[in-house]
Amino acid sequence: MSVRLVIAGVLGSLLAFACSSSDDEGNGARGGNGASTGTGGLIFGGSGSPGTGSTGSGTGSTSGGNIDACGNGTQSSCVGNTYDGENLPLDIYVMFDQSCSMSCPSEQTGAGLCCRGGPNPRIDQVRSAMTQFLQDKSSAGIGVGIGFFGYMEAGQTSCDPTQYSAPAVRIGTLPNNAGAVINALNRAQPTGETPTGAAIRGACTYADQYQTATPSHTTVVLLVTDGFPEAPVSSENGGCTPSMPDAVQAAQTCVAAGLPVYVLGVGGRLQNLNEIAAAGGTERAYLVEGANVSGAILQALNEIRANAQIPCQLKIPPAPAGTNLVYDTVNVAYCGPTDVSETFVRVKGPEGSAAADCRTGENGWYYDNDRAPKQIVLCDSACATVSRPGGRLQLAVGCKSMGPIR
Repeated sequence: MSVRLVIAGVLGSLLAFACSSSDDEGNGARGGNGASTGTGGLIFGGSGSPGTGSTGSGTGSTSGGNIDACGNGTQSSCVGNTYDGENLPLDIYVMFDQSCSMSCPSEQTGAGLCCRGGPNPRIDQVRSAMTQFLQDKSSAGIGVGIGFFGYMEAGQTSCDPTQYSAPAVRIGTLPNNAGAVINALNRAQPTGETPTGAAIRGACTYADQYQTATPSHTTVVLLVTDGFPEAPVSSENGGCTPSMPDAVQAAQTCVAAGLPVYVLGVGGRLQNLNEIAAAGGTERAYLVEGANVSGAILQALNEIRANAQIPCQLKIPPAPAGTNLVYDTVNVAYCGPTDVSETFVRVKGPEGSAAADCRTGENGWYYDNDRAPKQIVLCDSACATVSRPGGRLQLAVGCKSMGPIR
C-alpha cells in the first residue's frame, strides 16, 4: 500500500485525542482539573483529584457507531476537532511549461512539436482552467506562486537549475495573489524546449527557501507540462540533454527535502509522467488528453488541491503528563461534498501494520503500530475518498472505535 505523506506531522497542534489515567472505558475519566466526561465520552483525564468535576457515565465511550462530521446534529457526538482542508496553511508553487509544443492542440502528439499560430493551443486551455482554479472560492486562503521553463529558444536551452529558481510570481495568498499569477500566465508564450529535470530542481530551490521561511506551512511543487523531457535541437548542438531519468531523480531529491511534487500533464505522450509523480511522492500524474480539456484540467487541479490539503496519515500527538492515550476510543469521520457524514471503520492486523486488512472499497483506517502507535493511516479506499474536493476530515475521541477490528 502506498499513501501520501503530504502533511503528516503537521496536525500535532490541531488534534486532541482521548486520554485517561484508567483504561476502563465504561466508567469515564476523572479530570484532575475539574474536567469530566458526560455522554460525549472521554476527554483528557488527569492523575490528581477530581476537583469540581465528576465522573461521567461513559456512554459515549462505549457506544461506537457513527460520528456526525458534518455538524448536522443527527448522529452521536464525541469530543474531537474537525480539521477542514481549506483552512490548512498550504502553499503551491507551480512550475509551468511554456515550451513550443504548448502552442499545439491537445489532441496532437509527437516529438519536437511546435505549432505557433495554430488553432486551439493547449496553453489557452490550461490558462483558462488555472484562472478558474485561482479565482475559485475553495482556493481562498492557500498560497500560490509560479515559475516558468521552456522560455529559451530551441538550441539555447539550459539545464542549469539556477536558471529556473527565481519565481515569476512569489508565493502569496489567494485571492490577493490570483491577479499576479494570472497576468504571468497570460504573458507566457510557447517558445522552446523542455528541460524538465532542471526546472524541477529550480522549483524546489525556491520552494525550499520559502518553506524554511514559513515552517508552519506545507509547501508542494506542481509541475504543469505537456510532454516528455527533451531538448532535441540543443542536444544535437552538444548542449542541454534532458531525460526522464534526470527528471525522476530531481523529483526524488525534492521530496527528500520535504517537498512533494505533483504533476499535471496536458496533451500526448504523457504516461511516463507517472514516473515523475511517483518519484515525487504523489503516486501518479494527473493526465488530461483530448480536444476540449479545460474542464478536465480544472477537475485535476481541484483534486490536486484536495490531495495536498487532506492527508492520508495523521500524526498522533503525545499525551499530556499523567495521562494515557486511549487508542480504542478514536474514530475517523468524513463529511463529503454533499454534506453526508461517514465514519470510517478501524481495521487491525498483525503487529506493526494493518495494511493487509484494508479491503477494496471499504473506507478503513489503522494505526501504524498497534503496540506503540504514532500515526493513523487511511486505507487506499479511504484515502481516495478524502481526496475528492469539497470534503473535510474529523478525528473524534471518546466513542469506541467503529469496527470491524479484524
